Amino acid sequence: MRLERFQEGRTWLEKAMGVEHNNEYVISHLAAACLGIGDFLAALNHANRCIELNPRTANHFALQAKALAALGKREEATAVAKQALELDRSLTGQRNIEKLLGTSPKK
Repeated sequence: MRLERFQEGRTWLEKAMGVEHNNEYVISHLAAACLGIGDFLAALNHANRCIELNPRTANHFALQAKALAALGKREEATAVAKQALELDRSLTGQRNIEKLLGTSPKK
């Protein structure tokens, strides 16, 4: 059921991209949907686009780090996760990064 929801979300978000092709919020949700269905390369591409549009949002870097980690690029994922923490030092941001990587990134 959950996989179907991610696939359905991806379909609708791709349609929204036809109208809002530079909307970082649509693209970030599309990246998350791609992560949910296991299309990690597409998720990485969408996260990269989000960062191009707004490099000041920690969530975009967190999506990029998660996609990199899923693709087995652990060192790159850790470096990107640290960038996310630089943008969002809140306790929530820290917990999200730790959850993402399965460990606390070293400074």
